[in-house]
Amino acid sequence: KINDSSVLLSAVQDLSFFNDLNPEIVQEFCRISISFIGKGSNSKLFDSAAQKLSVEPATVQRGVEALVHLYSQTARMYLNDAQFSQVLGDVGISPNHHAVIKKFYLENVEQIRQLLSHFQTSLPFYKDFQWRLDVELASRFAHSQSKPEFLIQLQTETGANKTEPSQRQLMRCDYATMQHIAAELQSAMDELNSAHCRRVLKYIK
Repeated sequence: KINDSSVLLSAVQDLSFFNDLNPEIVQEFCRISISFIGKGSNSKLFDSAAQKLSVEPATVQRGVEALVHLYSQTARMYLNDAQFSQVLGDVGISPNHHAVIKKFYLENVEQIRQLLSHFQTSLPFYKDFQWRLDVELASRFAHSQSKPEFLIQLQTETGANKTEPSQRQLMRCDYATMQHIAAELQSAMDELNSAHCRRVLKYIK
């Protein structure tokens, strides 16, 4: 669920690219995005659109990819007409473009779901986490120097198939690395609790 919200949030800035375009051009981008989902990237289309808009091809590509993310994630979450409209408002797309973007979503949502079903992967997910602090108090060469070290065991499962055995990964890290891991996890939790993230999360519960 956290990954789903992150995808939508990361696309917000690139989706704002469409706010300065007229609806006819946005409609063409919607068509390209639907084709992108089924056939993949096409650099020639990005170059052609970039020349017409007097922008860099990379800007066009990021905009299309953001729209692809929006269509893919909302289709996978089975959003209805009203929910999709709310998402468009939440991610900052101009109301002038809601109708055309939503039209392509509603007309192609089943096709998008079928295409996405061919690319589904089974990723490992968290099951258990254990740790132990080991401290070396002395050695043959250092009689009074302590050396703390964490021994970590991370247990994961793959996909929804509970018949497969879980996997255990053993790792060692020093105190500084453990501090860094804790800081990154805290940063992720703070982002999850942000107002914008909570608005997006309500669509993926």
